[in-house]
Amino acid sequence: MLGYSDGDMGPAEDTDPFACKLGGRPLWLDQTSAIPDPSASVCEQCGSDMALLVQAYVPLADSPYDRVLYVWSCNRRACTGKPG
Repeated sequence: MLGYSDGDMGPAEDTDPFACKLGGRPLWLDQTSAIPDPSASVCEQCGSDMALLVQAYVPLADSPYDRVLYVWSCNRRACTGKPG
């Protein structure tokens, strides 16, 4: 999948957890019980909050389940290329 941004989304438009998007705030499929711990988006190297790079809806063929892929990254130079 290769995509390009088609422009900014305002807060009123950024409400669909099934939409693929670049950056912004994550939208969780289950807003009540399946929200990950906030530490999941903290860099293990420096302890800073990481930026959401991509949120992509990735359906499973012939499955009753949905899934969304979240890609996070720390933008500090000292953390580049290191695990965590």
